[in-house]
Amino acid sequence: MNKASKVILYHVYGVPELFSQVKFSILTLYHHLRGDFTGLQLVVYTDQPEAFNHFAGAMPLHVEHLSPETIRNYKGQYNFVHRVKICVIKACFQKFKSDILYLDSDSYFTEAPHKLLAQISPDTSIMNTNDYDLLEADELFENMDWLAIRRVIRNFSYTIEGEKTKIPLTTRMWNAGVIGLSYRQAGLLDDITDLTDQIYANKHVFTAEQFAFSYFLQNKTRLVSSGDVIFHYWPDFITRYWKRTYNYHFKKFFSAHRKKPVAQQAALAFHLTRQHENLRPPESKRWYRMIRRIKRIAEVTMTGKIRNPD
Repeated sequence: MNKASKVILYHVYGVPELFSQVKFSILTLYHHLRGDFTGLQLVVYTDQPEAFNHFAGAMPLHVEHLSPETIRNYKGQYNFVHRVKICVIKACFQKFKSDILYLDSDSYFTEAPHKLLAQISPDTSIMNTNDYDLLEADELFENMDWLAIRRVIRNFSYTIEGEKTKIPLTTRMWNAGVIGLSYRQAGLLDDITDLTDQIYANKHVFTAEQFAFSYFLQNKTRLVSSGDVIFHYWPDFITRYWKRTYNYHFKKFFSAHRKKPVAQQAALAFHLTRQHENLRPPESKRWYRMIRRIKRIAEVTMTGKIRNPD
């Protein structure tokens, strides 16, 4: 096992498409590192360790088995799927005792992560993007996710560090598709788990874990965005077709290239990421152009630029 100062962590189980997502993400990391993982340990928690046999020997990859019983325990009393993420990060801290950069499966690297990893410290944590606070949701287009989390925060008090607390609606909601956390802040995961359970017990809000991470990391550390280093194609109300599109192309990718050496696969994976704006879902429909235009308008509004202009 590689002695590393930083761990890059994934977890994946059950759904076949998620395995393709994680493998593709790892290949983009390999490409941008040029195969040099010095100082890094790559870790995957999964119920199917054999799915990553092809990567053995090409990189310092440690695969930790998730049994059905472990997955049930990690989901907790209320069978909350996103609670598994918290428990996997906690288990990884206990095993490796190193700072962790965690990625959801639906993400990939657009450059080497060294500058991002260097920011992780006891004082500084990383999440994907700084999305909104619960006051803004009154004024902006409010989808059901915003409405649900705002109501469950506004209408309840929560026990935090032993005291009943009314969480302010000015708390920022960050996207939890990327989480960078110092080993010296590992104790926060107990508080994050507890708040997640309290929120989910009041209402089965699927962003409960996301809000708990956001609350503690912005109050106990300085939170910074993962920025352009990692692209997270999570299905928000505008870009939800990207996940469907990528799953379609990943299936084709691994069908065509599954037997190629890792370095060659990684180069091909990078090439696919460069085709982002030109990728199409399985069936091109008339509304594709409209969705693309809406996405670009939203992207310019939120970031001031288009990620990959034609």
